Order: sequence, then C-alpha cells, then structure tokens
Amino acid sequence: TNKTMAPLSLKLNDADLSSPCLIEGKQPVVSDKAEVVQAKTGKGSFLFIQCKTLEATQSDKGKTINPGYPISTRLMLPIPGTEFGDGEHADNYTRQLGLFMLAVANLKNTEENKAQLPEFNEDYILSLPTVTLIANVKNETSDEYGKQSVIKSFMPVG
Repeated sequence: TNKTMAPLSLKLNDADLSSPCLIEGKQPVVSDKAEVVQAKTGKGSFLFIQCKTLEATQSDKGKTINPGYPISTRLMLPIPGTEFGDGEHADNYTRQLGLFMLAVANLKNTEENKAQLPEFNEDYILSLPTVTLIANVKNETSDEYGKQSVIKSFMPVG
C-alpha cells in the first residue's frame, strides 16, 4: 500500500551549504583520474589529477569524512614554446611536475632518482589512475568555488 506523504516543508535558511573541507595536512590518497585539460584562458594546458582519500578522516568542522572523498589538483604543464614552458614561472611548473612524477614513482627527490623518471607523455598519463600517494592538503577560498580542499603537493608513500 502506498503511504501518502505528509506535506513537505523544509527550511534551509540556517543550513550549512559549504562543501566539507578536510583537515589540512598529509592524507593518503589514490589517484582516480588524470587528464590534460586546456586552461580556461585558452593559454596553456594543465594536468588535472583527481584523487580519493584512502582513510576515514575529519572535516575542518570535526565531522567524519569517509574514505573515497574526492580531492583534486591541477599541475600547469611547462610545454616548450608557451609562456608556461619558457616564461618566468617555467622553472616552478617544471619543479611541480617533476616532484609529482617522483612521488608517483615512490622516489625521494635526488639527482639519481630524477634520472630514472620516464618521459611525460600520453602513456604516462594513462598509467596514473590507481597510484597511491601522500597528498598535502590545504583549504583555499576562491570566488568561483568558495572554500574547498585542494592538493598543494604530493609525496611518495615510502
């Protein structure tokens, strides 16, 4: 038998509509998705990496956040011939991408380990999902998205 539903009346004026944010710090994550995306400005491309948390953790408001919480980052690609590959910030973009690749390979940042890095190409990007990493999480506020948790950097698990 169908139960008739009581008239619905919800007041959301006092509800917290902000998205949950993780406590800042190191979080074990697994990469879920990796793709090269054109920047909205049309200038340059970045590697978009979406990860999911591997452990239950706390929100910045003290609530439990179950494993599988999505968190992402973008790494600008220092492509030669673009302002990102040749401009004043090129070294920083190269450094960020290199440190990410070392973390993916579970290697510390040494000259010896750097020499072992594979070429960053289509095949490499396709190999990224399912990699376990340690993400350094920070909470940032932007006009577009409000307050949200983002990955500032990655470290090897080992």
